[in-house]
Amino acid sequence: MLSADMADILSNLYLCYSIKWYQENYQVSDKLSHYCIERLLHENNIIINRVLANNNLLNIPLLHLRKNVKSELYQNKRDMIDELLNNNKIMNVFKEDIYIKDTILERLDNLNYLDKNTKEYQDLYQKIIQVGEYPIQK
Repeated sequence: MLSADMADILSNLYLCYSIKWYQENYQVSDKLSHYCIERLLHENNIIINRVLANNNLLNIPLLHLRKNVKSELYQNKRDMIDELLNNNKIMNVFKEDIYIKDTILERLDNLNYLDKNTKEYQDLYQKIIQVGEYPIQK
């Protein structure tokens, strides 16, 4: 369990570096990058505390590594949702590696570009929620 926790710590550090490198090279979202790195470092603090709590022999020389882990604020998550909704670069990065042509995903994506008050939006919306099984009779 100790080596698994240590591997998790190392993996999280590698992911932090990867996120930082990707952001520096592609400039997709500073907010999202910072949020992800903070989450990974927060997880590392929890893991380090767990390692220290479960290894009595290591506690004395490494006691200074123990951190007070604070709970995450809901506002941080709300900010990330806003960033995802308002930063088209993020969604375009996701779409690069997903095949959506002629799928329900393409229809869902098209809804984002239509005005909710139009007949075109309503027709597409109905097609999506019906899944072609039971057309609505008018």
